[in-house]
Amino acid sequence: MLTWPTGSMEILHEGDATGAGLVRTCIFEVPKYLLSGGKGRSFETVTEAKINKLSRYVAVGAPLWSRAEGYHQLDEQPDGTTVLTFHETYHAYNPVLRFFLERPVHAAISRDNLKTYEHALGYVGRVTRLDQ
Repeated sequence: MLTWPTGSMEILHEGDATGAGLVRTCIFEVPKYLLSGGKGRSFETVTEAKINKLSRYVAVGAPLWSRAEGYHQLDEQPDGTTVLTFHETYHAYNPVLRFFLERPVHAAISRDNLKTYEHALGYVGRVTRLDQ
């Protein structure tokens, strides 16, 4: 179990040698107006993985019953640096809640992603953010 001040992650199944098939549950902060005590929960699996290249995942979460899909991709550059690309889509299942809450909830749960990546990657070397 990995824990941090705003949540936790529990690995239920490690997956294969590449990480494909990994299954985990996560607890994370969500807006308090969702009436879940400010905590969301997700069940996630890595659907495709290539060592040092790609990790693609699917997650189902609550309290805003939703599905997220995304990937992390590493691309080595000619100068020896590596570019990390992260992409995620988020879809609330309920059409009424989707209209009112999907965008603000996804923005809230994703707001610290860049800071988190920059902090974690700082342990392995210099980090430069590329604006796109």
